[in-house]
Amino acid sequence: MNPKRFLSVGGMMKTNEEIAGECAWCGGALNPTVHGVGSSDSEPAGSGEVFVPVRFARSNRSLFAAPVRQGSRAYNEGYRLIFASCSDGCARQLDTALADEEGRFIKHTILTPAE
Repeated sequence: MNPKRFLSVGGMMKTNEEIAGECAWCGGALNPTVHGVGSSDSEPAGSGEVFVPVRFARSNRSLFAAPVRQGSRAYNEGYRLIFASCSDGCARQLDTALADEEGRFIKHTILTPAE
């Protein structure tokens, strides 16, 4: 991960390193048991990027997601983005926001941490 690369979302500049430690929904610190939401996206993510900004039109928010690598199990199951979340509650709110985007995120699922 290149921490010197800056990305902008909602007028804030952040490094990949900063984004990697934050919940995509609330911006809080991720705990060791990271939850997540996997989704498809009708608008392809940036190829080769560590994180990409994703605009949510209905909720007027922009969040960071990690593109899923081709050939991975998640990719083969149809997921193209992973949003990290700090809790089950934030994962559920993310999942609801994905559902509200009316057909853009065809497939989305809350991914629970491995036991």
